This record gives sequence, structure tokens and C-alpha cells, in this order.
Amino acid sequence: MTRKIQLKIKQLLSERGLTQKTLAEKAGVRGNTISDLMKDDRTAVHFETLEKVAQALEVEHISELLDFEENENGEQE
Repeated sequence: MTRKIQLKIKQLLSERGLTQKTLAEKAGVRGNTISDLMKDDRTAVHFETLEKVAQALEVEHISELLDFEENENGEQE
């Protein structure tokens, strides 16, 4: 069984009509940080960074940024 957490930043940007650059500016993080988060290039993310991104995207709870996957025989939950 494989477990993975993916960030839904791309989806949330699209829903809010924002660009990566605008999100980075609103969150007070580097543009490369947003790009890396969207590409799943990071194995670790500071909680503070996720909080900043959540606030900039105006989500009520940080869990709205996350998509939890649990794969067993190709199934997703």
C-alpha cells in the first residue's frame, strides 16, 4: 500500500483565477516555491509555507490544500 499527499494548488489557482506569480506575492513566498509545490518536486514542506499559501488562497482550513491518496492495487481513496 502506498500513501501520498498531493497539493491541490493548481486546481485552487484555476478556481480563483490567480497565477502562480500572484499567489507567490500574496503568500510572501518565492515563485519557485509555488512552482515546486505544484510539480510535487518537494518531499518536505514547511507548515508555515502551507499556512501562507492557504491564507493567500483564502481557504478556511489548510486541509483544503491537500488531496490524500492511498493506493492498493491501483485504487484511489
